[in-house]
Amino acid sequence: MRTTEAVVTATSPDKTRVRACRPEACSACRAKGICGVDTATMEIQVKTFPGIDTGDRVLVGIGSQEFLRVMALLYITPVFCFVLVALTAHHAASRMQLPADPLAALAAIFSLVPAFFVIRRISHNMAKSPAYGPRILKRLHKSDFPDKEDNPRHAEKSEINVFNIKTKL
Repeated sequence: MRTTEAVVTATSPDKTRVRACRPEACSACRAKGICGVDTATMEIQVKTFPGIDTGDRVLVGIGSQEFLRVMALLYITPVFCFVLVALTAHHAASRMQLPADPLAALAAIFSLVPAFFVIRRISHNMAKSPAYGPRILKRLHKSDFPDKEDNPRHAEKSEINVFNIKTKL
């Protein structure tokens, strides 16, 4: 399961908006070098979790199977359509004694347009399903954030780190 920490920005009876810090999520992704998504923050709408108020810190996640299905839809569908149309156009052009390679290439390129419309329609239907998309897994307490200043364990760590730095100098 892919998870990231987020802060609740707005709540309603059925939906909650959370602001997720993207660097943690992006650091685990293999496509981070070519993605082009703004890595600062991202606001997400999720189903309301009981006992959550504005300002609460939560753990937001998406299941691995759902994540893989969405990635397969986004990356494999266009390639599949491209290859299928190229092979079909090449075969049809060869049977009609036309230049097969240029027609196959042209048809394959134009096949990407309807493939993206199909992907958009499927992703729109998936977005309506509660099984797909991120959801709040749990509310995090201050003790769940070891790097925050208000955590007493963090203060002890920082004093130790300062002490270690002083001894090294």
